[in-house]
Amino acid sequence: MKKVWIPLIAVALFTACSEEKGNEGTVKSEEVRSKMAADGWSEEDYKEPEQNPNEKQYTTLAFDTYEHHFGKVFAGTDNKHVFKVTNTGTAPLIITDASATCGCTVPKKPEAPIAPGEVGEIEVIFSPKPNQLGNQSKTVTVKANTDPVITTLRISAEVMEPLMK
Repeated sequence: MKKVWIPLIAVALFTACSEEKGNEGTVKSEEVRSKMAADGWSEEDYKEPEQNPNEKQYTTLAFDTYEHHFGKVFAGTDNKHVFKVTNTGTAPLIITDASATCGCTVPKKPEAPIAPGEVGEIEVIFSPKPNQLGNQSKTVTVKANTDPVITTLRISAEVMEPLMK
């Protein structure tokens, strides 16, 4: 059953992008909630930052790119890309989570807040397995103290059989 949901969720995530606030790759909160519910997530998994309305600490961000294509890669190899994220707001940017749609993709978020105007990095390592040959596309979900909370990044590659087994 999971094999059926994964392509459906991937298609839904690709079509759910919104440019309403000028951030391509930013997903509307309502759409995110429905997709997360379809994937078995609960409302507890999707939390807006808890803030006193008089002390809002929301900020804005911009990535150098929201997508990266590795080109041709071999199964069993580690392929790394670093997404640069700039805090374009006035409050410290706190990235609370960075997760991927597949265990073959491992994102690493900055642990420290990113000051306004400063740049941080989200490192993504894509390690395709031998059964993942052909065109692959993975989504990295970034949660931060922004409105909306979730920003999506995408990686893709054409996975080839290893030269030696």
